[in-house]
Amino acid sequence: MEEDEEEIDEEEIEEDEEEIEEDEEEMEEDEEEIEEDEEETEEDEEEMEEDEEEMEEDEEEIEEDEEEIEEDEEEIEEDEEEIEEDEEEIEEDEEEIERKMKRRWRKMKRR
Repeated sequence: MEEDEEEIDEEEIEEDEEEIEEDEEEMEEDEEEIEEDEEETEEDEEEMEEDEEEMEEDEEEIEEDEEEIEEDEEEIEEDEEEIEEDEEEIEEDEEEIERKMKRRWRKMKRR
């Protein structure tokens, strides 16, 4: 009987050792997975940072573009005002020329 118990004990010990070995292997695999996950997370964080930087640059460009557009609109407005003033001057000049021509015509008519 004692031999039987010893044999059973040995078998249990062996089984326990096998289980422990399997558990250790599982733990090792888990650690590897965790490491891989951490690396992926780090890469993802770096990508996010790069994306944020790009977005900031894009926003700055958009702001600059908007400022340029605003300046261009102001210039266009100034140009339109100048054109309007020039047209008024031309109209006045034409009226003056017309008056002068009428005077000359009258003078010539008198002679």
